[in-house]
Amino acid sequence: MLSRELANTLRRSLGLAADRRHEYATLEHLLLGLAEDTDAATVLRACGVNLDKLRADLTEFLDKDLVGLATDRPGDPKPTAGFQRVVQRATIQVQSSGRDEVTGANALVALFSERESHAAYFLSVQQISRNDAVDVINRIYPDSTYRHASPPPPLPAQGIGPHVELNTNGVLSFPPIESIDTDGNFLPTLRSLHPDLREMSKDLSSLLRNGNVPHPTLSDRIEAYANLVDQELEQIDFRRLYAAGVRLFNCAKATQDAIARGDLPPLSAAEHEQLYSLLDLHGPFILATAAGSEAIVGEERYRRRPAEERQYRHDAAEIVTALRDRPDLVDPDVAAQMSEAVNEIDTGSHPERSTLLGRAVVRNVMIGVASGAIGGAALGFTGPLMLSTAGIVLAHVGGLALNETIKKTRWFQACIQSAASTVDELVDPSSIEEAKTFRSRLRKHGQFVMAHEVKLRRLAGSRAELEFVHRTLDWLGETRGTKTDLER
Repeated sequence: MLSRELANTLRRSLGLAADRRHEYATLEHLLLGLAEDTDAATVLRACGVNLDKLRADLTEFLDKDLVGLATDRPGDPKPTAGFQRVVQRATIQVQSSGRDEVTGANALVALFSERESHAAYFLSVQQISRNDAVDVINRIYPDSTYRHASPPPPLPAQGIGPHVELNTNGVLSFPPIESIDTDGNFLPTLRSLHPDLREMSKDLSSLLRNGNVPHPTLSDRIEAYANLVDQELEQIDFRRLYAAGVRLFNCAKATQDAIARGDLPPLSAAEHEQLYSLLDLHGPFILATAAGSEAIVGEERYRRRPAEERQYRHDAAEIVTALRDRPDLVDPDVAAQMSEAVNEIDTGSHPERSTLLGRAVVRNVMIGVASGAIGGAALGFTGPLMLSTAGIVLAHVGGLALNETIKKTRWFQACIQSAASTVDELVDPSSIEEAKTFRSRLRKHGQFVMAHEVKLRRLAGSRAELEFVHRTLDWLGETRGTKTDLER
């Protein structure tokens, strides 16, 4: 429940909006209210904040910059979504620690997560960070909630390129294909081209395997492509086929360059015809899929920066090397595909395509690893923590990359369907043991992530598509030593 002081602060913040006839109460109204809150103001002063200047800056902002919120319509101001998120986030933080009362200090810490707000900007002007506030709270209140878990960061959905998921052993692998996804796939074209593409890839694979196999790399690429396309249409993983096609194009160019230099013997007339007929057919086939269309849009938006891509390839290669030695974390097939995609960044006849694929594969695998790390640390926290919109652990759409088998377990269903205080109130002892076993498998991902923090942060850098890596590392650092319901 909210402390009496915080309840008064929230009313005061709404009143600040009402006094100005603002239709909405924003984060800036809330921060100005918190500047008068005893608990929040104590933390702000301890962090060296000049409260008079903060109040003056906020008041000027409300009076000059938010005049557009003024309305003549009757009714009380409505809190914005950001305002509500802060209160909810603070409440979840306190509940997850087993405590009862939410104070202005909790709300102040929760406000820092609204990074794009003017309220957060005004705090940054005073050179105060979330960590500063948490440190002060821990010093002033030794038994504070911030020695317990905070909601984990949400993870983005996987995008272009092959997707991965955590299987029941806690290992990242390619998900099974249940049936063709008709959404975005142009089925008439796919059904028309698939038989020829399937037959052509098998014939070319057979041709290249004959004799002494003078083109082993090309033969391997064709075989990998054929294995993906040589099955019923409903069973094809179009994302993986797109990736295999990009690598095949790159290999074909590299082979022709090697032949021109005299490093490899020429392809036979039949091999040459089959290879380029296959490549010509692959284009319209993959473009008839949602995965292919999505990739083409990405290619059109991509702007090539060779120097940046070389640095990215170097940074990603360090992570690939570490993951290839960990089959307990990443399936060898996934690690191999990630390695190949990274090595081919900014290469081939279409460097923008190779780079887009390489970065997409790295991002998808990083989402999978982050899923394991977050799941291993968070699994077993209280129901309210799991169910929060600020940081859903297991049920977040596009969040943790979990196999469908895991999602159907009793303990998982209990976690996402109930708001009881602890997991062991929800399911039988055998399910609790199952959850503990799965959690122990996932914790290896967290150990890997923290052991390679420097490399991962270097890879993420200021790249927007990997910003979640920084958030995951920050959260894992905060939760070290925190006990979950499964451990209590």
